[in-house]
Formats: sequence, C-alpha cells, structure tokens
Amino acid sequence: MPVDLITDPRAVPGAPYLAAALLVIAAATGVAVAAFALARRGGVAPRTLMARWGTWLALAAIWAVVCLSGTLPVAVLMTVFATLGILEFARLTELPRLHRDLLLIGSIAAGVLSLSGATAMLALIPLLLLVGILQPVVRVAVRRGVRNLAFGALAFGYLPLLLGHGTLIVRDIENGGRLLFVLGTAVAGSDIGAYVVGRTFGRHPLAPELSPNKTVEGLLGNVVGAAVAVAIFAPALPTVAIGILAALPPIVALGAVWGDLFESALKREFGTKDAGTWLPGFGGLLDRIDSLIIVLPLGYYGLRAAGLAVG
Repeated sequence: MPVDLITDPRAVPGAPYLAAALLVIAAATGVAVAAFALARRGGVAPRTLMARWGTWLALAAIWAVVCLSGTLPVAVLMTVFATLGILEFARLTELPRLHRDLLLIGSIAAGVLSLSGATAMLALIPLLLLVGILQPVVRVAVRRGVRNLAFGALAFGYLPLLLGHGTLIVRDIENGGRLLFVLGTAVAGSDIGAYVVGRTFGRHPLAPELSPNKTVEGLLGNVVGAAVAVAIFAPALPTVAIGILAALPPIVALGAVWGDLFESALKREFGTKDAGTWLPGFGGLLDRIDSLIIVLPLGYYGLRAAGLAVG
C-alpha cells in the first residue's frame, strides 16, 4: 500500500494548531448554544440545540482526524456518507430494493475508484446508466420503471460522485487534507452564521416555499460564518496564497445555500420534514451534509483552477 494513502495525523504540519483551535471553538459554541437555549432564541427546543451541539462535536472530531489521515481514510468516510445517504434517499423516494442495492454497489465502487482519480471514478457513469436502463426493460416496469431509473441516476450523481470529490481534493490538491478540513469547517461556520444572523436580523424570506426559515439577511451570515472559519484555520495553511483563501468563503457560502435549498426541494417533493431520524438534533445524515455535498466539487474545481493541483 503506498505510504501516502495513510498518514499519521499528528505528523501533519499545523495539526496541533488545528486541534487547539477546534477545542476553543467547541467551548465557545457550547457557551453560545447554552445562552441561546436559556434565552429561548434558538427557534427550537433547548434540548434539540444541545443535541445539535453534541452531534457537531462528534462529527467535527471525526472530520479532523480523517482529513489529516490520508487519502484512504477520506475515501472510506466519503463512501460511508454516500451509502448512508443512499439509504435515506432510497427511502425518501421509495426506490425498489434492486435499485437501492445497485446504488450501494456503485457507491462502494466509486469510493474505490476515486483513489485512482477523477477519470476512473467518473467512468462509472455510463456503466451504471447502462445497467440501470436495463431494469425497466427486463422487468417490464411500465408504471414506475423510468421514474425509478431517473431517481436512481440522480442519487448516484448526487451522492457517490459529488462526495467523491472530497477524496479527489486530498489526492490531487496540494495541502489537500488540510484544505478539505478547512472546507468542512467553513461549511459548518456558514451554516452557523446563517442561523445566527437569520434568527437575529432576518426579515425577508429567501425561498419561503422551499425553506420558510431562510432569509435574505441569512445569506450574509453564510459568507461571514465561512470567512470566520477560514480565518481561524488559515494559520495551518501558510503556503496557500491569501487570494485563494479569500475566495473560499463565497464559494462555500454559495454551495451551502445551494445544497440546503436543493435538499429542501427534495423533501418538499415528498412531503417530509427530515430525510431521516437517526442523527440527534438534525434528523438524517442528508440534513447534515447537504451543504458539504455541493461544496466539495465546487472547492475541488476551484482549487484546481487556482493552480493547486499536484502533478
């Protein structure tokens, strides 16, 4: 196994700083969440706010360790996200078991092939599409066959392929592991910023039919929250140009709003509030990573365009 597939996270330059910063942020957000809960300003029950904070802490710790541990751990995490997301997506869209199982196999295959690069991973698109096209023909599914094929194709593109760009960032981008970590924390910062600014100053609905709680003012919070997160962790990326770091917050904010509204549209389509129920405080996994799903490919191609590709 090539040594660059797995690395010791403690040996990554800047790792001690990242760990210390995360601890400070965890403490600060804990105080803020407690204050919001006591003041009943969170818009949700205090117990739900505390559950969200606990879930965020657990995910942040996992995210930090995985991002700094090399390409293979990141590929495994992206595959886990994709497979769990497919289970939620299949249940939400009522996909038959055969379609779901094919998607799960495709998700694992995409995770493996992402270790070889974008060309190998994206080669799965025509292969799985050809297999998918067979199903409504062989099974003579004249009522829902094409509909299931369409949602299955969306699920594969939306989850394994878009999430696979997280692996590509670590594989193909200089300082990829640390940049992936920063992108993920910037997504969390963007969500928190939008929540705080929207709850405090929000007056004008952004997309009332899709997401009634989203406001135009909250968009500024998306950018500010992402910018604060990038600024906090920028010292761990001393070789990355300031201009590139400055471009990350608007990219993250765009992806965060885009991903959140898309998932809202999907849930409205099927008349449900949450994609799942197993993640404390948030509902399903898709409810937590909807922003990240869009940010990863935007970040990957943006960083490549900025000249940070390796080789």
